[in-house]
Order: sequence, then C-alpha cells, then structure tokens
Amino acid sequence: MRLKSKKYNKYRGFTLVELVVVVIIVGILATIGVISYSKVTVKAKASKAQNAIGLIAQAEKIFQIDNGSYANITWAQSVNPIVGNLITGIDLANIDGDPDFDYRVTNAGSAQARNTAVLGTCAVIRLNLVTGVWTIPACYR
Repeated sequence: MRLKSKKYNKYRGFTLVELVVVVIIVGILATIGVISYSKVTVKAKASKAQNAIGLIAQAEKIFQIDNGSYANITWAQSVNPIVGNLITGIDLANIDGDPDFDYRVTNAGSAQARNTAVLGTCAVIRLNLVTGVWTIPACYR
C-alpha cells in the first residue's frame, strides 16, 4: 500500500509586504485614536473650567450685592481668596482639583480661568459678569 504524501504549498503564511501594510494601517488608526482622545480631554477640561466660572459668577453676584462692586482678586494660584461671605462664598484656590486651571475675578466684572499648561490664545476662558457673554477660544470648542 502506497501512502499519499501531502503536497505542501510553498506560499504558506504572509509575505513581508502584507505584514508591513497591516502594521502601517494599525499605526494610522492608533494615531487617529490618540489625537481624538486628546481633543476630547481638552474639551472636557474646558467644560469643567466653564462650570467653575459659573460658580464664581454666582458668588460674584452675591459679593456685588453686598459690597456694591465686584471683587478684584488676582490669579488664585498665588493667593487663597474667598469671593462672597463665609456662608455663600467660593474659595477660588480650591474651586476644582484640576491643577491646569487658575481662576481670578476683576472689579470690572470679569471671571476668568487660565490654563497654566497652555500658552497663547488658548490660555484664558472669560465670562463677562455684567453682560453674561462668554469668551471661549476656538481651541476649546
């Protein structure tokens, strides 16, 4: 009895070109994912800063009613100011746990959040307390 030998295909497996193409495609997809993730985290931090500015605006309105003018407080990183009174006030230095943003208010009626990790036009988000108009840089939208 004669045994049949199996014919082995000499083209088994993947070629080097096929593997390189797959690696390139995976690399492109990973890059797109990382870029999208970083944009989402920037927008989330900006939204959190906007929320904090909203809290500051509420305390500023109370302060303005009590004192007749808005508070004038420098960037909260260097000081520990409280806007408002001890019951309704907001401690600007501890408004949120994000070390990337510092907060301040001006006696002209502006509440601001400054991103300490970013320089230039994307650094400051503002709320005009008198008119209620937001100034949000395009990089946070």
